[in-house]
Amino acid sequence: MTTHNLTITPDRYFKPGISLNEANIKTFRDLYRRLSKVNKFDGHDVDKTSLLKAAQQLGIQADLDDHQEKLQECVKYEDDEKTFSCVDIRIQGSVQQLSLGLHSIRPSASESSKEDKVPTILTEVKCVLIIKRQGKDMNDFLHTFLLQIVKKDSIYKSSSDDTCSPCDNKRFLLHPGSLLALFIHEQMSLLGTIRQRSAERLRFAEPLSITDEFGTWSYDHFRGLFEIELRSHLQKSFPSCWVLANDARIHCQFVFSGTRQANEIASSFIFERPRTGSLELFVEDVCAKEDNMKAKQWLEALCAEDIFSFPHLSNLKQTEWDNIKRLSMNAKRILKAAVDRERENAADDRRRSFEESSPDGELPRSAGNYIDTADKYIRLSFLGNLPRESRSELLANLHLIKLFIYHTLRFERALQKYGALSKLEPVCIDASFTEMRDEGFADDGLFSTMGEFFLPLTISEQELRLTRSNVSSQVRQDQLNDHINEVRRLEKLLNEATMHRWDIDEKITDLNRTIEQAYVLYLNERLQMNTANTSREQAEELQQIERQWQYNRTQFEKKLLPLKNTLDQWISHATDYEKQIDEHNTQINNIQTELSQPQLPVDKGLIKPARGFIMYGPPGM
Repeated sequence: MTTHNLTITPDRYFKPGISLNEANIKTFRDLYRRLSKVNKFDGHDVDKTSLLKAAQQLGIQADLDDHQEKLQECVKYEDDEKTFSCVDIRIQGSVQQLSLGLHSIRPSASESSKEDKVPTILTEVKCVLIIKRQGKDMNDFLHTFLLQIVKKDSIYKSSSDDTCSPCDNKRFLLHPGSLLALFIHEQMSLLGTIRQRSAERLRFAEPLSITDEFGTWSYDHFRGLFEIELRSHLQKSFPSCWVLANDARIHCQFVFSGTRQANEIASSFIFERPRTGSLELFVEDVCAKEDNMKAKQWLEALCAEDIFSFPHLSNLKQTEWDNIKRLSMNAKRILKAAVDRERENAADDRRRSFEESSPDGELPRSAGNYIDTADKYIRLSFLGNLPRESRSELLANLHLIKLFIYHTLRFERALQKYGALSKLEPVCIDASFTEMRDEGFADDGLFSTMGEFFLPLTISEQELRLTRSNVSSQVRQDQLNDHINEVRRLEKLLNEATMHRWDIDEKITDLNRTIEQAYVLYLNERLQMNTANTSREQAEELQQIERQWQYNRTQFEKKLLPLKNTLDQWISHATDYEKQIDEHNTQINNIQTELSQPQLPVDKGLIKPARGFIMYGPPGM
């Protein structure tokens, strides 16, 4: 192939316009396949020499690490469609900046000098994790996932605060190689330089809210379980222009929503739901959450349209929203999204109240009461009276958060060795079936089939690439030895049982032979009766012979019965020993086969999802 003289970046070669050039990607893949002589891309080690040579022949720049990473993305997977999708995402980068909830203020022309201001580099920052749900599953998620160390080569200087548990509501230094630290740095790298008025906090991944012809649709990346905020470490607020250093120290603190620590640490109280007692309270709470200081202006614009209460605002149609001239487009979007969310929350409250209601139709008194005062907003929740929350739903939400964080860090090299997570949580599936049974649904043999249907979706990429370690091999070898020793012990017991069986069987044979001899003697005595005797004498003699035979037979049967019972017991023991020996031999064969096989990554193509599952009604019908 002729080497191109002109060079072009991978971005321009693979995506010259608004869409991918799939033909160019296939050309590069085919050329790399011929040079590297790789049959299948999945799971192979990229040959950098062949990669650079293919780029050189096609005139693609590969002098930067970023260029090489994009080229490697083209030859990472065998499936073309997956490759196109990954390359497109890698080129255009993450589009999640819209979901970060950063309400930055664009500087006006008179403030254009601020654009030239050198940003302040923050080397220390405070991260506050406001947790809205407590429990063992939540604590396991915090400790084993968010605080999981995936980048162990990071420099970490411990301090006296590091020994504090996150559940103690005490501040601790976050390990720079943990998932939470990597997630924070990735989000900050997407935001770049933060230019806004001095703010006290910066929130990550706030809920999305989209309005289309079907209405308003909202989605919370953290599933309403917690929030993540960055705050200045020493100062009350952030500078007006700042960036976070790549090696910044992150002082983390986990607080539980509704506790005294959460109220004390909050610089300004932010409500999970805005107050609806009056229009002023609702707008103030929405603006406080947006941190835009626009409450007064928005209230004036609404009052100019004779909107004086929250019901007035919530009953507006889309065309009426559009006719509010004094509100900006973004103000309308924020207020309408807040109204729609409150309407959905109110509907959920009514549904929960209906589920909790007593048989006579009375609603519970303490399902959730909101008390408006002049200075505070207090939510009273008596947890003991709330309906039992689904553990499977919690596990599903936590798994969605894991998938979101993994997707955000999909280009992190330290995380790529772990591979992609499974699409479903196995424990969540088991818990869902258990809850369905507890709620009264009949199994009818359907749950096990449903579990098998979801089984392929519970396999993670890391499980497919597992290799047997020395420790695992030693464990399996120890298990093999245990099975062999058990077989030997059982064989010894089987031999003893067989010996006892034959001994008893020989005694039974001898006793049966004695019975037969006695019977022959009995018949001879009947034949040898004296015929000279009278009939009466013959009858008495015959009765005497018959009674003697019946007595002898009874004695023989008494001796024979326990022998037969003992024989049956030894036969049963021998059968059990043979069955156990067969089971252990099967385990021995399986382990020997496993240890003799070379360990290779499992081909993804072997994991096939189910084609479909037809259900004619809920379980139990």
